[in-house]
This record gives sequence, C-alpha cells and structure tokens, in this order.
Amino acid sequence: MTDFLRGLVYLEILKADFCKIRKIDVGALNRITKLVQLLMQFNERSEKIPSTFYKIGSLEYLHLNHNKIVHLESKVNLTRVNLISNTLQDLH
Repeated sequence: MTDFLRGLVYLEILKADFCKIRKIDVGALNRITKLVQLLMQFNERSEKIPSTFYKIGSLEYLHLNHNKIVHLESKVNLTRVNLISNTLQDLH
C-alpha cells in the first residue's frame, strides 16, 4: 500500500472499502498530510493499530467499521470514529 500512496500527498479523502486490507504499515500514511477522511470499511484488519494514524494531523474522520479489530491504540484528535461491527476489546 505504501507504493500506491507515494504520489498522493494532497489527497483529502481515501476510501478503501471492500479491499481485503489486513494491515497498514506504521508510517504508510504519513506523507498524505491533507488527509481528512479515511474510510476502510469491510476489510480484514485485525492487528493492533499502534499509532498508525498519529502523524496525520489533518485526519478528522476514521471509518473502520466491519473489520476484525480487537485492539486500537491511536494518538489522533479525531472528530468522528466509526468502529461498528468489530471485536474491539481494548481502546487506548
């Protein structure tokens, strides 16, 4: 996914629903400095998310519903988070 995002510095909305995404590398989204909305619904994300979204200062809306997320750790000031239909056990 990092190679794909390399040229999308000014992207404001990234919608990657139904893509069977399992993992986003830490720092993969850091170059998209204008990203406001990230929609990754109906994927297969299950790993703990260790500050994956920390350096995206403009991120306001994070939609991760219908994944397999059990643990979520994020240091982002979000306006809206959607985690419907996950198996969330820990939220830090």
